[in-house]
Amino acid sequence: MTKRILFAVILLVFTAPMIQNSLGIIESGKLYGDFRLAEDVEFSFKEWWTGEYQEKKSKYHNDNFGFHNDFVRINNQVHYSFFDKIHAHSIVLGKEHYLFSEYGIGQFCGTNRTNDTFLQERLGKLKDIQDTLERLGKVLLFVQAPAKSRYYPEYFPESLACEDTDQSDYHRFVALSDSLHINHLNLNGWFVSLKRQTKYPLFLKQGYHWSKYGTILAADSLVECLTRQLNQKLPDLVITSVRINHDISEQDRDISTSLNLIFPFVEESEGLPDYHFEEDSTSKKPKVIFLGDSFLWSFSYANIFESISKDWEFWYYFQDVWSRKSTAGEEEMKHMKDYDWRKSLLEADALVMIYSETNLYRVGSGFIEEAFEHFYGKDVSTVHR
Repeated sequence: MTKRILFAVILLVFTAPMIQNSLGIIESGKLYGDFRLAEDVEFSFKEWWTGEYQEKKSKYHNDNFGFHNDFVRINNQVHYSFFDKIHAHSIVLGKEHYLFSEYGIGQFCGTNRTNDTFLQERLGKLKDIQDTLERLGKVLLFVQAPAKSRYYPEYFPESLACEDTDQSDYHRFVALSDSLHINHLNLNGWFVSLKRQTKYPLFLKQGYHWSKYGTILAADSLVECLTRQLNQKLPDLVITSVRINHDISEQDRDISTSLNLIFPFVEESEGLPDYHFEEDSTSKKPKVIFLGDSFLWSFSYANIFESISKDWEFWYYFQDVWSRKSTAGEEEMKHMKDYDWRKSLLEADALVMIYSETNLYRVGSGFIEEAFEHFYGKDVSTVHR
């Protein structure tokens, strides 16, 4: 009897993936992160003879058999739980379960470094654009979002440990911005200065972006800076209380989600601020365009855009154009290639560019070059001296 039960179990284990693949009885959870499952291929004699067809077909079956995603999670969980090994592209497991971007560590250490000439030319053009917008009565403000790798270098794994260097993109960018008098809000350095003062974490172990508490602190600093730059009163951000939250949202565990584990990566808590915006008869909401990387999504989720700006736009990497209506699902998101961004820029009161340290090598995402050409023409390399 025992042998029959054992045989039945073994038979079920071997046949279950085939049954699942054919019938799809159980819906497996999706996998997250930077990967792409192989697609099915059509048979051709040419690829058969070269062996390409067999290789592609084998890859397809390997990626798409029944319960594939579940087996991936089991494998990842076993490796993490017993060997402290993770399987996620460009993600590094640091000390005390802190997760980092491998590229971000390289940025802090200065091994991933942008060419000096390139950085100087890019910021020189940015200064020229700032001056032009200023003559048109508009404000350009560059905001450097904080980097987790700069905030927590003590938790790098021993194999990647390093000292801070003035040759990193961060230090050279700040120095150049200061020398060129670019309107620059350095939240990266500010967050580091708050490290021993804040009661709640500004970054979580399992997240890439700033925490919800960090988001609101950054938004408050941005409002104050825009108020000075525009010389007009914006709505005041008021934090009434901070609650301890143990149920970490997917937004705040965006790195650990990509590990595709069965159980939660780590247990931690965060400060969840209760806040609102106060306006009076002197408050104004300028039209602001926000251009930058994924750190801006945190502002969108926290309703910061809507609270401080009228008719705001979010130019994500200068590729996608989001607005209140598109984020609310009332209309489709627009693509920059089909959008008259020049007209929109001239109608705005301010352009706020927000990029994190890991994205300084592609600051502007093409906007700086296109805007410079629009204002000064193709044959001019830089106006600023």
